[in-house]
Amino acid sequence: MRIYFATSNVGKFAEARAIIGKGLVQKAIDLDEIQDMDVDKVIVHKIRQARESFDGPLVVDDTGLYIEALNGFPGALIKPMLLSVGKEGICRLLDRYKSRRAQARTAVAYLEGKRLKVFSSSVNGTIVDKPRGKHRRKGFGFEFIFMPDGSRKVFAEMNIEEKGRFAARAKSFMKLKAYLLKKKALT
Repeated sequence: MRIYFATSNVGKFAEARAIIGKGLVQKAIDLDEIQDMDVDKVIVHKIRQARESFDGPLVVDDTGLYIEALNGFPGALIKPMLLSVGKEGICRLLDRYKSRRAQARTAVAYLEGKRLKVFSSSVNGTIVDKPRGKHRRKGFGFEFIFMPDGSRKVFAEMNIEEKGRFAARAKSFMKLKAYLLKKKALT
């Protein structure tokens, strides 16, 4: 069965396809994101919007970075924050706080017909002092500044297998895969 992943982000698609398999097909469309810190609210809006563009089994995802010292800000608003202050700016902002703790959360929504399922996961970690990793690694978003607990690397320094052991996105897509295998939608 073909499942369409509505994302224009090639890196996200590659990570998801490594988990779900060849049945996952990218539909490169940009979706509006409502301005809310809660990834679960954002994901429901995104999948309803994507449904207007095409039919068939559909997947969308969204990730937020919840920084403890900022009372959970920016959450799902991480993309505009990165565009505004940058990775370096987030690191410098946290220099004035005792805690650099953060949580990355990813929600993956799957819509088939009228049935909507949301698979969420999170990973705890730390915001490092300055961005690390290379752009050629296909890192995106906060991957250059977030180091998950149990690792000495930020996501942008990890290969796809290493990242898969830690990342909330990988965990959420594994939950989706288990669901699809259970309903025999994957071979």
